[in-house]
Amino acid sequence: MSCEVRSGVAVLSSYPCGVYRKVDDNRSCRRDGFCGDAERHTLFWLNVRRKTDRHTQNSSDIKISILPLVLADINFPTSSICKKEGIKEYRADGLGVPALLEAILTLMPLDVHVKCPVVLMQREPIDERRGTVTKFEEYKRICDEHHKKEVEREFLARGLFYERAKKACAIIQTGETAAYGNIILVRGTC
Repeated sequence: MSCEVRSGVAVLSSYPCGVYRKVDDNRSCRRDGFCGDAERHTLFWLNVRRKTDRHTQNSSDIKISILPLVLADINFPTSSICKKEGIKEYRADGLGVPALLEAILTLMPLDVHVKCPVVLMQREPIDERRGTVTKFEEYKRICDEHHKKEVEREFLARGLFYERAKKACAIIQTGETAAYGNIILVRGTC
């Protein structure tokens, strides 16, 4: 994965083929537009702003300005929620939530001042009885690794999860096909 900070913008791009590349500030790809699998490249950017330390006048502290952030699976009604609520919509069709979560948490720490910085969609009772497989444990492992300790998770019913998602600053629609693959992250500061 590559990331750079230039002109106050951290630029992270990823392609469906799993290759991460830097892109310039005008957000154009420096490749021909297709990977070896002839899939469309998906670009993703995180805006950051520099925060000056009052005591040292050092501007190296970077704060990511996304609060909270939703990583949505392929079944999530991203477009309708974003249009209705005026939320920024990003597309990462070629990526699953675990790969994107890994990349984002490299740049964006979770908030340590809230009880549950990770919110997941609770399985419906019928899916629990069926034993529907989810990626909850994989999400937990990734969050714990980046947070350096166990992260508290909150599980919300589908309707409540959608209501919470309406309060996000951005929703990233992924190509995740696993059931209940949505996750809301509450960001901290770098």
